[in-house]
Amino acid sequence: NLFREEYSSILKDLNKNLIVFIDNLDRCLPQNAIQTLEAIRLFLFLPKTAFVIAADEDMIRTSVSEYFKGTSARHHIDYLDKLIQVPIRVPRTGLLEIRSYLFLLHAVNAGIEEDLIEDLRLALEKSLQESWHEDPMKKEDALKVLKCEGNIELAIAFDQVDRIAPIFATSPIIHGNPRIVKRLLNIVKMRSNIAKRRKISLDENVITKLVIFERCAGEEAANALYSMIDTNKNFKKIISEL
Repeated sequence: NLFREEYSSILKDLNKNLIVFIDNLDRCLPQNAIQTLEAIRLFLFLPKTAFVIAADEDMIRTSVSEYFKGTSARHHIDYLDKLIQVPIRVPRTGLLEIRSYLFLLHAVNAGIEEDLIEDLRLALEKSLQESWHEDPMKKEDALKVLKCEGNIELAIAFDQVDRIAPIFATSPIIHGNPRIVKRLLNIVKMRSNIAKRRKISLDENVITKLVIFERCAGEEAANALYSMIDTNKNFKKIISEL
């Protein structure tokens, strides 16, 4: 009580609000995550004080169950419900958001000037805001914003976006997670560059198919596919049918 009184008095004298942002709490070990939340408890219901916590809710509930071993499932739910006053759940990234994100990633990978990429970002943002009554931005319009109408390689990459964005957005393995999307795209680029250095003629669309298959089907299925390709002369047909 003495701490709360002194703390409240200090903030009152300063005539300022205290807002503390805590990001990636779910990346902490269970003990550290819960100890952080317990420390926050000391400041609950104090005037002019707010904590903004960004974390994966399921991961934090798992930390609660590990930290308070032997407690019931109901306790795990109540713990966060009592601590978090205003929960704000960020919706999963949708198809149009993933599509826009892929456009930007391809533009960055193509080495487009930062000013033009910012122009594209603003144009895509406007397109998303108006998506409820307007069609999404076309790849031709995106290329025009970037002043890359004649860039065939970027046009091919943008054309691919419309094929893979639905998979990224709806796959239960990828969940429209931007970090996973960027990671998969980086893997595709890395393998494509390796193939070019070794002078292997390999379509980037094929590499993309394989990378997505590995992620969504799992290691065992991927190994089985590669074994099938190694022992089958018609491997091109197998890949085209993925």
